[in-house]
Amino acid sequence: MKAACPFCDAPVIAKCGEINIWHWAHEAKAQCDPWAPRETDWHLYWKSLCGPEQVEITIERDGQTHRADIVTPSGVVVELQHSSLPPAEIRTRESFYGHMVWIFDATDLGDRLSIRTKTRQGHKYNTFRWKWPRKHVAYTQATTYLDLGQGQVFCIKKMYQEGGGWGYLIRKDRLVKKLLTS
Repeated sequence: MKAACPFCDAPVIAKCGEINIWHWAHEAKAQCDPWAPRETDWHLYWKSLCGPEQVEITIERDGQTHRADIVTPSGVVVELQHSSLPPAEIRTRESFYGHMVWIFDATDLGDRLSIRTKTRQGHKYNTFRWKWPRKHVAYTQATTYLDLGQGQVFCIKKMYQEGGGWGYLIRKDRLVKKLLTS
């Protein structure tokens, strides 16, 4: 059986091993979308939480074509990001996709991220301090989540370039239910 990339029409092969999540890969080292670097296991895990009709969705707008990692049933684009991005690239993606959210891989932060619970006027929230922060995250305007691993995600409401800010700690399964099934 032959298959083709829905984005660039190049030949793809099924990767159905025992270790990594099953996925399609280009036969050659083709880069059919400049926003599509090699995917990590973390990236593939998030995409495995969705149906195939929600993953790697081609979007065409104003003469440009890009592939969204995930598009929710309600049309929200979810961009999964493991590596750093220049601020200009963040602005370009947010402008192109419009209604979107970011999920950044922060599973390797360990003790570099400290989170404290605070209460103000009866409402709980979390402050954070990030030692050696990934400063590019502070440039996002769209809703931004840090996947902390261990079933937890941090929704950043405000981040300062020096690595502090505030937001809310939530369970990953709640975020998945909210984003990927609604």
